[in-house]
Amino acid sequence: MSKAGLTGGFSRAVWTALALGMGVACATAQDQGTSFGLKGGVNLASFGSGGAFDNGDRVISPGRRTGLILGAFVAIPVGPSVLIQPEAVFTQKGARYTAGTEAELVYAVDYLEVPLLLKVRLGGGATRGALFGGPAVAFRLNGTVTSRDGEEESSTDVSEMLRTVDWGVVFGGGIDVSAGSGVLTLEGRYTLGLSKLGKDLEEGQTRGSFNPRNGVLSFLVGYAF
Repeated sequence: MSKAGLTGGFSRAVWTALALGMGVACATAQDQGTSFGLKGGVNLASFGSGGAFDNGDRVISPGRRTGLILGAFVAIPVGPSVLIQPEAVFTQKGARYTAGTEAELVYAVDYLEVPLLLKVRLGGGATRGALFGGPAVAFRLNGTVTSRDGEEESSTDVSEMLRTVDWGVVFGGGIDVSAGSGVLTLEGRYTLGLSKLGKDLEEGQTRGSFNPRNGVLSFLVGYAF
């Protein structure tokens, strides 16, 4: 089978598994008062430890790549103010390096991420605060490095150099507002990557100090039906 076929088969398998999982959760929701929702927002992504880039003249620290985060969630009550919230989101991560006024290097790595969050609502009434956190597993969809210097631009596919799976931890807070028959959610979250981006080296291979972890600050708005 071709490489494209393998990649397509993997993506279809992931999407099928997520669809089945969300379907089971939604079926369970009918008996538990669970709600289904959609959310989306903006990512401010960068690299954590090991993310400094040496361009030969000096060491440049990573800046933020602005990207999208879009997906769905199921909120399952397990107590008066406690919920289990599995999610499936498309999220754009990476980092941006700038040198001077025109030269930049952009690492763009996109994932299908599945967080499993424990959410605690605070207070009462129509508007309530919320805190949440939990583990997440992200499946790498693609990875590119784009170099720009003035009007010159070139891109390189680096997918095969990156781990297929990225483990992380999500934590944050926000507010839930009763709106019509559902709940409007506003939140800020940080996703801390636990895995190095680069694949494990084979015998005889070497790597420089550049092998960062993802770190993403996200702001989202959602609605639970």
